[in-house]
Amino acid sequence: MGKKAATSAPVPGASVTFLSGTRGPGVKDDFLDMAAKWVAAIKKNVGAGAIVGKLGEAATVATTIDTTGNQAAKENLDTATLDAKLGGLRGHTLVFVTHGLDVDPKAPKDEQLNTQGLLFHNMTVGRSSSDVVMMKMHLDRMKVDNDHVIADVAGLDLTDKETKSFVDDVKAFARVVDALRQAVFQHVYLAACGTKGRLTEFAKLLQTLANVTVFFNTEAIFLSDKDPTFAEVGIKGSGSSFTLSKGLPFFAPTTAATVPLRSGTDTFLPGSMERAP
Repeated sequence: MGKKAATSAPVPGASVTFLSGTRGPGVKDDFLDMAAKWVAAIKKNVGAGAIVGKLGEAATVATTIDTTGNQAAKENLDTATLDAKLGGLRGHTLVFVTHGLDVDPKAPKDEQLNTQGLLFHNMTVGRSSSDVVMMKMHLDRMKVDNDHVIADVAGLDLTDKETKSFVDDVKAFARVVDALRQAVFQHVYLAACGTKGRLTEFAKLLQTLANVTVFFNTEAIFLSDKDPTFAEVGIKGSGSSFTLSKGLPFFAPTTAATVPLRSGTDTFLPGSMERAP
């Protein structure tokens, strides 16, 4: 059986696991490079209880979630460390540090909605069908059956080449989401860069399927190009201007005071703009 619901008694212990996006050979991706440095610095600062892994092909990610989840279940970070170094998180959290998916402004509205999601592996420079991306359209074709996430693709025409490829992707990503549902993780943070509001519907579906609380932001997350780097959520304007966003501290009531969403060079963000549920 999967973990307990986020509204029930917490799973014993506490940990934070970071899974970072990856890139193909020769692909320049400054965000992913800085993400790896930021995550490594947090790991060094926190020590045991902070677990680091990588995203990639869907099958590999499902295995990684299984492995890191088993490791996380053995960890028990104390409250002082969670507050001082990990933004006040509690329980077991999985953080995706990667790109969100940019919107194609010329695409129909339903396509713009369906392509919300996360990049796992950046295969080539620019947008490419060879990139590994988990999108809302994949989650739409999943369901929970006997406490497991499975593909729900009945009625699709498998004789059509494109449809068959889509179904294969749904089945592969369903294993990822099921691994998350079965793992110890109670919370997920989508530390993903992207344009305004590109995670909202994706986050809601992921929350339901994986049985987790999902923290996310409606503005983009940026990593400084300085070394050591840090993360901040907000809006970049012309030139060097930047408007820093604020969000609620983790688990705070909606009436609580908001906090600036900027991390330290070796600490995590102190909250998020949104959460589901």
